[in-house]
Amino acid sequence: MDHIRWLLITFLLTDISCNKECGPRINVSGAEGGGASLPVKIQGQIKDVSWVISDGRRLNHFATTKPNEPVDIRDFQYEGRLRSETDASLTLTDLTNQDQRIYSADIRLRSNQICDQLYHLQVYKNLSTEDIQIHANITQNETCNVTVTLSCAVIGSDVTVTWNNTNSPVTEVTNHTLRVYNAYSDVTYSCTARNPVSKASRTAHIPVTCNRDPQVGNYTQQNIIRLGLSSMILVITSYLIIQHFHGMKRET
Repeated sequence: MDHIRWLLITFLLTDISCNKECGPRINVSGAEGGGASLPVKIQGQIKDVSWVISDGRRLNHFATTKPNEPVDIRDFQYEGRLRSETDASLTLTDLTNQDQRIYSADIRLRSNQICDQLYHLQVYKNLSTEDIQIHANITQNETCNVTVTLSCAVIGSDVTVTWNNTNSPVTEVTNHTLRVYNAYSDVTYSCTARNPVSKASRTAHIPVTCNRDPQVGNYTQQNIIRLGLSSMILVITSYLIIQHFHGMKRET
């Protein structure tokens, strides 16, 4: 639905004017609470730039910029949040998700030529360690061959995930999941998440232990003792039998 909404707004902003396009749409990224600049990239002397947004129903000419002059804010909700650069580019500050939208700049030159430039501003949150969750699953076989599966879940959009310590032949990475074969307890793994404006990492130290059945060791020890006792009894019995036969020979 959001994609269709952007298409409708883009169509409205471009269709409402008969002016030619200044160039292809410019994508701009900004962080929540930070700022973003909508650059005016055009050859020629700029007279003024009218900045327009749309909510899908009506157009809102919310600001005008001119080279080397303060911004003229026409919508009170932008008071204190807009700045005009020396080349008439527009900078928005204290960004929120509400600022994520399509913007149109009607650029008028001193020669009275006019063109329209579209911008797509995307606002992202600054990632932190708290936005990353690492879930672990540990399996082992009878010989204590331990496999650790780590999955990295991140809150946010347009996020890419990478793992460290993945150069070993006993590791395997699929999407956000890291699988470690023959895992050792003294190795830590770090998941790093990145979006266009920030990055954050979280480290996992997975305690790897082999839970052998303690009774197995007891059974083995008992068997060794039994074997030793049986051997001693066999030796003593054999000795007594041999001595008995020797005694019988002497009597005869």
